[in-house]
Amino acid sequence: MVNTISMVLGISTRLYKLILKIWVKEVSGLENLPKERGFICAANHGSYLDDIIMPVFVIRHLHKFVHVYCNDSYMRKGLLKKWLEHGEVIPIRVYKSKEQKEINEKAFQAALGYLKKGEIVGIFPEGHRTSDGNLQKGHLGVSRLAIESKAPIVPIGIIGSYDVWPKGKKFPGLGRCKVKIGKPLYFKTDDKEHIARTVMKDIAKLTGQEYNH
Repeated sequence: MVNTISMVLGISTRLYKLILKIWVKEVSGLENLPKERGFICAANHGSYLDDIIMPVFVIRHLHKFVHVYCNDSYMRKGLLKKWLEHGEVIPIRVYKSKEQKEINEKAFQAALGYLKKGEIVGIFPEGHRTSDGNLQKGHLGVSRLAIESKAPIVPIGIIGSYDVWPKGKKFPGLGRCKVKIGKPLYFKTDDKEHIARTVMKDIAKLTGQEYNH
């Protein structure tokens, strides 16, 4: 486990430098990341780049894994599967199938277990990448996770990733993104709709958008 962490952190350090140089112009709010407890990173999802950008800065700053929810279709074979397994991602089924409910409940229990051990979970509340650059409606999975784990949610706004690598484009362009990390949100309510809406409104503020869902 220690060797795995060292390897992933080492690669993340190199990724950090590469991403910062090519695709990221600015990162602000790193001081908002809780250092002494587990928490949920919740970011908007405009691009494949988000899957790298969201965890790599947290890993670099705190020297801890971020267990990111990941489409299980990327974990079928090859080097990508191996890398994702080393990164301890959480496989979820994003398309409808007879196994979807079972797979996603297993994912939820894995995420809950990590949070209860004081670790970090990364999630995109919208579920899918946006097709037009605008924020989509946030799903309730992030709410359930916060309620059952009692962990805070840290909203993260990624600005410009859609322009760099929009859905349907095979490769990223050379634009540069901004990352804004908001203050942790602590909830005492069990109102899932309220939690999801609050998180998405904070992400909207961070990205300079409106959330109308």
